[in-house]
Amino acid sequence: MERLVRLAALLHNSGKDGVSADRLVVAAGFEGAGAHDQLLRELRYLRNAGWKIDNIAPEGEDARYRMTSVDSRLRVQLTDAQQAALRRAVLLTDRSGLADRLGLPPTDVPDSVASVLSHESDDASLEIVLRAVRQRCLLHFHYNGSDRTVHPVSV
Repeated sequence: MERLVRLAALLHNSGKDGVSADRLVVAAGFEGAGAHDQLLRELRYLRNAGWKIDNIAPEGEDARYRMTSVDSRLRVQLTDAQQAALRRAVLLTDRSGLADRLGLPPTDVPDSVASVLSHESDDASLEIVLRAVRQRCLLHFHYNGSDRTVHPVSV
């Protein structure tokens, strides 16, 4: 248990750049030919406990791991059907920050919402309006010398 806590702390403190597999092996106290296999086993335990740990090294380079904080309480308390409904809601509302906290990979977009998400635009103004429609927010802007507040559907 102490080894898992040491690994989790090192991964947590490494930030967005992550930490090399070799450094993790040393921190865990693994030695010999099977040290990296032992590390993979420990990382699997942490992942199964709800931590999001990814190898961020480019293919062909030595492994480099990064841990992202994920709110695992929702996974534990929700049924599979409830988790699927939550995923759908998160994607429909375009809450990428929440999607990251829930540990949803970008490839986890259900076909049923792909068409809704494909209406993205390169126009920043239109994107603001689309976001307001999704989140059912009012738009505030300055137009023709005065401040305006309108429902996004009217725009």
